[in-house]
Order: sequence, then structure tokens, then C-alpha cells
Amino acid sequence: MPSFYRSVILFFLLCLVAACGQTDQDRNAQIEPVDNPGCSADGDRALLETLLAQWGGPDLMVDDIATFGVVGTDGTRCITEIVLTQSEQLTGPILAELGQLAQLRVLDLRFNGFGGAIPPELGRLTKLRYLDLSGNRLTGPVPSNLGQLTQLEELHLAFNELNSLPPEVGQLTQMTRLDLEGNNVTDVPPELGDLAQLEMLDLSWNELTDLPPEVAQLTQLKELSLQGNYLTDLPPPVWQLSQLVVLNVSENALSGSVPPEVEQLTQLEALDLGYNDLEGELPTTMRDLVKLRDLSLVNNNGLCAPANLSVTDWFDESMACE
Repeated sequence: MPSFYRSVILFFLLCLVAACGQTDQDRNAQIEPVDNPGCSADGDRALLETLLAQWGGPDLMVDDIATFGVVGTDGTRCITEIVLTQSEQLTGPILAELGQLAQLRVLDLRFNGFGGAIPPELGRLTKLRYLDLSGNRLTGPVPSNLGQLTQLEELHLAFNELNSLPPEVGQLTQMTRLDLEGNNVTDVPPELGDLAQLEMLDLSWNELTDLPPEVAQLTQLKELSLQGNYLTDLPPPVWQLSQLVVLNVSENALSGSVPPEVEQLTQLEALDLGYNDLEGELPTTMRDLVKLRDLSLVNNNGLCAPANLSVTDWFDESMACE
């Protein structure tokens, strides 16, 4: 396995540990009980049992997939977390009734057999912090109602058949991770630039041809993947993302030369430019990227590194210009 991919996989794993390392107790410790939580343990349990039956999961028990947290000052417990993953027996749509679980903080339905549209009623889950619907068969646009989830920190919608992201995504100002890998998205709204806390953005394997200039406002972004789209030029906003650690623009239709502005990415550790139509010499300013360790140039149109870059840690003889 090339060193670039080892590095990126390690980075993903570290991010996963940081994002998913919280225990149920950690998450519930963040809950501040209120006088009138608007729910009950019995009501939430009955609702989830009904949903499981409709999805074709009669063998699943509520207590195996749901966490009941204390949400009322009187000790009332309601469902605050649902983790229901990798169960291909679950089919049909994601039911709108989920929007009635008013105290839900975590909803993880990844890698099941759900299809159809994302129900707009999920926008009622205004206390939600983590939403993962990856690896299903969801279609159509991401509903604008999800813009009401203003406490959301992570949104994972990878490996579906979604085709657009609404402008209301810009209202999710607490979000740190947005994953849309492997969908049919053709463009992203300018409001994406309002996500000032965003650290990870994965738009790989979609149908993008460009990025809005507002992406340059994502000043906290550390990881950006645009792999497998239809980009013909390196989007100018990328060079203003000075906190980037990982940048993957491989398997697009990029042509021409790598611009000298790449020197502005001073925190960059991994850069993948492979499988494009780039040509010419890398700019000598790349020697100023002192943190860069892994660089892939494979399968381009003669893209190479001049001799004065041989002092860098990432230089490989296979990259050298003839």
C-alpha cells in the first residue's frame, strides 16, 4: 500500500476515534434536564417498537439499539440515542415518525437497506448532535428542514443517491464534519462557507465541476476530499484553506500545471494529485511545505518534480523530471 494511503487511512482512523470515542455516559452527561421535556420513556419505547415492526426488524429489541437519558428535572427518561447499523433486513423508507423523538441527540442508521427520500420531519429533532444515514439507498435532495438542526455537529450521508444540498445547510454553524462521499451531487451551495467550525469535508465521488468561492471561508478545515469528481481546474478557494492537513483531488479531469499558490497550504501533510491530466514541473515554492510527507503524482501527463525539490521529505526518484 503506498505511503500516501497509509497516512490518509491513519488520519481517518484518528478522526474516527476523536469523533466516535464518546461513551453513552459522556453523551448523556451533556444533557441538561428541563422541567417539561415533552416525552416519556413509555411513549418513546412504544413508538420505536412500532417503527421496528414496520421496518421488518421484529427480532430487534429497543434496549439493544436505544439509550434512555435523563432529560427531565423530575428524572424523566426518554430516548436520547439510537444506533441501528448494518442490518440489511431493515427496508423501506426512514419513517417520518422518528421526528417525534424530541430528545434525540444521536441518530445512527448507517449501512441498512433504507430507501426513498430523507423525511423532512427529521428537522424536528432540534437537539440532534450526530446524524449518520450513510450506506443506504436514499434518493433525491437533502431536505431543507435539516437546516433546523442547529446543534448538529456531524452529518454523514455518504454512499447514497442524493443529488443536492440545500442552502439551509449554512445554518448548521456548529458542524465540524460533513460527509457526502459517493452521491450524485452536482454542486454545493455558497452557504456552505458559513460553516465556520467545519474541520472535515468529504465531497468525493460526486459530480462536481467546481466549488463556490465561499469555500475559502472554511478557515478551520483540516481535511478536504474532492476525489472522483469532474473538476477541470484546481478550485482557487482551496489555496486559501491555510489549515488543511489532507487534500485529495485525485481522479478528476485536472489539466495544466500546479499553481504556485500551493505554497499557502503550510500545514499540509498529505496531497494526492494522482490520476489527472496535470503536466509540467511542480512549483519550486513547494519546498516551503515543510510538513508535507506524502505526495502522489501518479498517472498524470508528465507532471514531475524539479531537481531542487529533491531535498524535501516527500521527494521520490520516480517523480524527478528528466
